[in-house]
Amino acid sequence: MYCIYQGPAKSVRGEHATSAHCALVALRGAVEVDLDNGQEQASVHLSRIDQALCIHSGVWLRLRNFANGAILLVAASQLYAESGYFDRPNPELLKSLPQARWR
Repeated sequence: MYCIYQGPAKSVRGEHATSAHCALVALRGAVEVDLDNGQEQASVHLSRIDQALCIHSGVWLRLRNFANGAILLVAASQLYAESGYFDRPNPELLKSLPQARWR
């Protein structure tokens, strides 16, 4: 578990997929999360502490448009050093998951 703090204006974080599942919660402020599973793309606006965005392994993500003073909590299923990182979606990691409306 770790936090990402809003950096300089127009900062972008992520831009990768990992082998870990994760959940994102905006503890303060807001952030836009762009997602790509290799077949579909979506953007989610996180701004409420009572909502979490759960992301499966293999889904590429980009964090952008951080509000001033934003803090984003990230809870991952693996330790940072154990996660594999990919510069594009990794649909192979999604094949073993049950069908979902969007993953």
